[in-house]
Amino acid sequence: MKIARSIKISTKQLVTYKIRTALSLLGIVIGVSAVIVMVAIGTGAQREVLSKIEEMGTNLVVVNAEEARRSPGRQEIRGTVSTLTVQDAEVLQRDVPYVLQAVPVQSRRMQVRFGNLSSNINVVGTSPEFQDVRNFGVRAGSFFDTHDDIALRRVAVIGAGVHRNLFKG
Repeated sequence: MKIARSIKISTKQLVTYKIRTALSLLGIVIGVSAVIVMVAIGTGAQREVLSKIEEMGTNLVVVNAEEARRSPGRQEIRGTVSTLTVQDAEVLQRDVPYVLQAVPVQSRRMQVRFGNLSSNINVVGTSPEFQDVRNFGVRAGSFFDTHDDIALRRVAVIGAGVHRNLFKG
């Protein structure tokens, strides 16, 4: 009996105060919608980050040589230097039990040109195994291989941005 009476009183109040009812419903709808949107954005961001990590390789360790320069009375300055060699990568792969592949990489920011167009890009020098270690694929053409490496052929793999900027179709 009490439940039926409560429903009757509640219905009467909702009908009597239409604006209050509409505003309350609007607040509930906006609140629930905001929660749903935020959860969806968070899930999408999480998937994006995980896919980027998987693209790089999920069991990847990057080793850089670093040098610290000290000047009297000044703060220590750190930076990467190119003291690691191809032989260091070979020793890592040969002598460290859980290293499956060690790939030497050296990169520099350089200006490249084609015709009258130029672009400042990150140029990476590496070996053919780089493609497997970093999970890189090529959309057109092919990645350079061991034969290119042994023959010291001057080959390059370019990204979509370089292709778009320098070769304009």
